[in-house]
Amino acid sequence: GVETLLFGQIVDVVRSGRTVEALVVQKKTGTELVRGKVFIDASGDAVVPFLAGLPVESCDEQQPPSLVVRFENVDIPELRAHLLDHPGDYVNWRMLPGKTVNDEFIRKCKKFLIFPDALEDFPYAGDYLPLINRVMFTCTPGCTGVTVNMLRARAVDGTSSASLTRAAFDIYRNLLPLVDFFRKRVPGFSRCRLVDCEPEVQLRETRRIHGEYAMRVEDVVERKFPADTVAVGGYFIDVHSSRDSGGKWVLVPGAFGIPYRSLVAKDADNLLAAGRCISGAREAAAAYRVMATSMAMGQAAGIAAGMCASSGIPARDLDLKILLDRLAATGAILE
Repeated sequence: GVETLLFGQIVDVVRSGRTVEALVVQKKTGTELVRGKVFIDASGDAVVPFLAGLPVESCDEQQPPSLVVRFENVDIPELRAHLLDHPGDYVNWRMLPGKTVNDEFIRKCKKFLIFPDALEDFPYAGDYLPLINRVMFTCTPGCTGVTVNMLRARAVDGTSSASLTRAAFDIYRNLLPLVDFFRKRVPGFSRCRLVDCEPEVQLRETRRIHGEYAMRVEDVVERKFPADTVAVGGYFIDVHSSRDSGGKWVLVPGAFGIPYRSLVAKDADNLLAAGRCISGAREAAAAYRVMATSMAMGQAAGIAAGMCASSGIPARDLDLKILLDRLAATGAILE
């Protein structure tokens, strides 16, 4: 029963006190007022509370955005053979305690973080400009190709169209030099070819809602599961520096719970969020911002919004037991 609209953009929000009444959507044919009983902001940018004049959380220096590209005609067995002879070329600083880069790992791994020193002295002039401190890619199904996550831009404001435009040009200028870098420097890639890339720059961080509860970094590293857990995260704390190729990485040896309160806007009665714009501290958001966790949040927010709309109650007053039972019935992971 969902009506989908693509090729539209929210340009304003109509709010009355604590109630979001409608979105002003720019369509190809002009603007349209879209009304609803409950709204879910899954924009990543907390667009609805921002345009509604509600408090949002942000930081002066955002993590850099990236562009993922796909290569085909890659010889993964050749790369594995090299790594079996040179296991030190695999980055081991993201291995969990007690885990090592051994022959079995190299033969089975599908995600490669390799050559931590390859980018230290790489010539900048006329070549790939490294803004990341390792070579990183993931095998596609069948291991005939890879998706490469090594293109990003510095000092970008993901809420500014002008800043994002500059970032896009900076990244696209670096695209073909990256292909050449792989052909010259990475075993198994001498005949690789670029197949495609994402249609737009991918953001890690912009705004977050002001929620009933802001997730803390302690909630992640201490692997807490509050009573109102509606989704589960399992990623590590992954903060990319906007100034250089470094960052802050904290491995989390286990899963952590995403509380329903962090999806509920504190300053509105009928607004929920899902994805990286839920309520949380910056370092906590660096762990829960990833796609699989965002999808789980979306499932929870969708079911909660439906319940609130049908019963006419504020999102914060929802019966958590019924919500958790409904999530469990759909197969959601809650523990």
